[in-house]
Amino acid sequence: AGLSVIALTYRDGQRIMQVGQLLAEDSMPRFDTISRLRNALLAQKPVLYEYYATADRTAYVKHITPIRIEAHKQLRNLHQMQQATPELGRIEAANDDLQRFAQKLDSAMNAQPIDWDLAREILADISRAEARIVPELDALVEINQRQVRHHSEETRNRTAAIIRIVTGFISIGIIITLLVLTGLSSVHGVVQYADGSAAAGVQVAFAGSPSGDCGGACTKFTNADGSFAFNDLPARLFTLTATDT
Repeated sequence: AGLSVIALTYRDGQRIMQVGQLLAEDSMPRFDTISRLRNALLAQKPVLYEYYATADRTAYVKHITPIRIEAHKQLRNLHQMQQATPELGRIEAANDDLQRFAQKLDSAMNAQPIDWDLAREILADISRAEARIVPELDALVEINQRQVRHHSEETRNRTAAIIRIVTGFISIGIIITLLVLTGLSSVHGVVQYADGSAAAGVQVAFAGSPSGDCGGACTKFTNADGSFAFNDLPARLFTLTATDT
């Protein structure tokens, strides 16, 4: 039975470690990548509107270039994370539209004279393209949140299974203690679970030899801090067994 408990505990413990590693190495970086992608994609529209307001092409190029590089970088990162979902495909298509409209706006702003009416129409197209991106980004977040919830639920279930196995096998700080005493003695102790927490309300049973007298009740329950005590024990050899009921 002991070997079975060890095997089951090891198996579930290993799976919990694997889930934790998955969250640390996969889910959390993916959330970070989606957040960075959102920031880059939604930063384009303000720069384009500022370009329309100032007609300063030098400032426009200076600001838009690193934003586009960052957006392409995070899109590539999501693909490498095997996040090739329909939502990501639609985000890429909307981003392509944004860049196409940005080129059209740049042409309109550099015309002589500037075609302000056309520029305003292009800005409206840019706003519509951005509006398509936001719900798709939210959907990506939701997909990953579902995966995290699934892994978290698995971790909780396996942790609960380990606790049931451990407590069912009476894996407590003092399972069986053998002591040799002379005369009347007292035994005080604290019962703890395997994780070091106090085992409150745990049944502690006394069995003595050659005398079975335990100076009162031979079965007691631990206090809130896991402590217990047997007093006036005449037995020289006795066994204490703690059982989590």
